[in-house]
Amino acid sequence: MDKFRHFRLSVDEHQILWLGIDACGKRHNRLDAEILDELITILGTLQQADHKGLIFHSPKPGKFTSGFDLELLQPRATTGLIADLLHQGRQACQLLASLPFPSLALIEGNCLGAGLELALAMDYRLAANTRLYLGFPEPYLGYHPCLGGTERWMAQQGPMAALPLLQGRRMEPEQALQLGLLTACLPPQQLHAAAVDLILHQPAAAGRGPYLMNLPFLRPLAAWRLARQLKPIFDPAHYPGPSHQLALWKKHAGNPQQLSVMTTRSASELLKTRTAANLIRLYLHTSRLLACSRLFPHPEAPVHIIGDTRPALELALQSARHGLPVSLQVRRDITAELVKLAAARLRLTRDHPHVTALLGNIRLDSEGKNLHQARLLLEASSDKAERRREKLVLLEQQAHKDAILACTVQELSLEWLSFEMLAPERLVGLHFFNPLPHQPLLEIILPSGQVPEGNRHPCCGFAARIGTIPLLLRDTPAHLVHRLTLTYILQGISFLQQGMPLKAIDRAGRSFGMPSGPLELADGIGLDECCRLAEAMEKAYRIRIPVLLYDLVRQGRLGEKSGQGFYRYRRGTRLKPDPEQGQQWEGDEKSLQEKLVNEMLEEASICLEEGICHEAELLDMGAVFGTGFPAFLGGPLQYSQQRNGQLNNRQTA
Repeated sequence: MDKFRHFRLSVDEHQILWLGIDACGKRHNRLDAEILDELITILGTLQQADHKGLIFHSPKPGKFTSGFDLELLQPRATTGLIADLLHQGRQACQLLASLPFPSLALIEGNCLGAGLELALAMDYRLAANTRLYLGFPEPYLGYHPCLGGTERWMAQQGPMAALPLLQGRRMEPEQALQLGLLTACLPPQQLHAAAVDLILHQPAAAGRGPYLMNLPFLRPLAAWRLARQLKPIFDPAHYPGPSHQLALWKKHAGNPQQLSVMTTRSASELLKTRTAANLIRLYLHTSRLLACSRLFPHPEAPVHIIGDTRPALELALQSARHGLPVSLQVRRDITAELVKLAAARLRLTRDHPHVTALLGNIRLDSEGKNLHQARLLLEASSDKAERRREKLVLLEQQAHKDAILACTVQELSLEWLSFEMLAPERLVGLHFFNPLPHQPLLEIILPSGQVPEGNRHPCCGFAARIGTIPLLLRDTPAHLVHRLTLTYILQGISFLQQGMPLKAIDRAGRSFGMPSGPLELADGIGLDECCRLAEAMEKAYRIRIPVLLYDLVRQGRLGEKSGQGFYRYRRGTRLKPDPEQGQQWEGDEKSLQEKLVNEMLEEASICLEEGICHEAELLDMGAVFGTGFPAFLGGPLQYSQQRNGQLNNRQTA
């Protein structure tokens, strides 16, 4: 066998060729031009070879390939280089699909993007039943898959079977198996033997799906049904990838060669847009933060959590889901509450084996016996502030010398909480939003005197270890996400107080790209909670709180939890607004959008100037994952910079 830099080739006793991707000098097998060039060379020589089959795998433990190296797809790369890279990827997939013997993808790590397209070009796909993911993240990065995987799957299984792929869903192996993407899902120790068996016996592939929907006269109907289900997830104006891909399939599915050319060209053009640039930038920064899990060096030591509050239970379950042992120190029996919450997070019944296995990682410890062994101690009780401060002094005395001491914080000052500790610099604050799996940002508040630089803190390692995005912040009276969120909410209330229609305000927020309007968001949080947080901000930053907010709280209109706030609710469902609230508004919605978010943009700039967050990129990421600021705009600071650049260009034109 020829020697290659990024691939290992061997033939076993069954005359099966094992082709292992092992990107030289890299932790992950991300595809670039050099790797694809080698793969094309290898697959080209195999077109006339006589083997029993090919097994494509990775010698790197727990790895497969997670697609293209996104650094190469950023707009600073020339369009020609991007187009060439996409063309190479498609050529490799075509060569895999045309091999004269059966091929199998042996998946032991994340199989995403172009990696999944390579796998879909093969006859069989085996995956380990470990914590790995399959899917196409491209729709969330501003473009669409373009190596033929989606079209190949639509041709085999019918258009509707491709909906999860078009939606960009990240699937665990069991989910992918149910959808037919995998031939089998097995324990890691059984994979190699099963792969050999599949190649030798070559069982028939799964039966064809409803192929009639691929016929030219039914294809528009299938495209319409898919577009209708994609629109609530991907607004074509903001995330154009899925709609572009669907339009190309509808027009060119009868001509595979033309479809291939047009799909690659479309993806290449989308990658030049500002939307793709913003989304890829955020993705790369998020990946950088999630790569710091090695900074938490004690995964075998228990995480000790004190308290039975909702944040305590959420963090316990999140830690247990990611394999960390948890000891939960509580003063009452919370077993039923834990079971209910675990079932809800896993979307399973309470007696499901997965729920039982998850709870097996959590030990209830009423006496704090595991406190001394823990490397992270979290005080998350509902006690009054003075009592919590006393607890932290005791914890400092009892904790291991290398343990991270943490506490949940809302408006409490970390400096005040740690005032009586011997080493106040040991204490960090944690702040996150429920439910934790769907609100992945974890704000880590550092004590006074410590500069929040990048992700160089052991607590960042813990955050990444449990699948959350760590954001280091300086200790201030109001944390970053609260400041930005409340600025958005208070601006919306001010507009309502000035007589602007309620529906117009919320519609402007959603049209801008926020997940909800400011008044809807306030109702969901609770107007009393908004008022309390706003008063804490007022003391430090002299903000103006609209009188309307105080009036509604005095009237007992607290939002969704009381049945009435800005809107009316019944059993958690929002009712139609009053006629005067739903009145038509003839103003300029674009102008209203800008006015609604301008205060939030200004607040983000102030936060950066004050050094609350060390880097503009990290602040943008915090705003996107914490407040719901539109990811396709890149974050408030990035959006401000791009908008100011556009204004300057117009003035000079």
